[in-house]
Amino acid sequence: MHFNIDESLSEVLKVVSEKEYSQFPVFNDQGLVGLISENGITHFLADSVEDDLISIVETKIKDVINQDEARDSTFVVNSQTLIHDVKDIFDKKLHEGNSIFAILVSNRGHKIESPEDISGIITPWDLPIILDNI
Repeated sequence: MHFNIDESLSEVLKVVSEKEYSQFPVFNDQGLVGLISENGITHFLADSVEDDLISIVETKIKDVINQDEARDSTFVVNSQTLIHDVKDIFDKKLHEGNSIFAILVSNRGHKIESPEDISGIITPWDLPIILDNI
């Protein structure tokens, strides 16, 4: 699941409600812009509560994503990367003080130029489930 930067925030919220996903890749005409997350949306709404004039339908993803701390919190691996290597990437980044919110799995090596290049997304919360099922 992905979104275009010019789509409405209401579209993201519908998917959050239906699928219970927490992060989504966002693209523009040039490629991957970053991630929009539940947490980033919540922060945007909290920062906007004083104005009390927000229209969820009229608010665009581009209005929200720039304030989202998860926007640039990604790492790209290829689809052949072992799950233990993915765990090591999360651990290393956390040790460096740079918590990655998501690892994007690419079927084009380490590149993501279009939504079709993404074959999966792994978050730190997914790791225990994945590792328990190996």
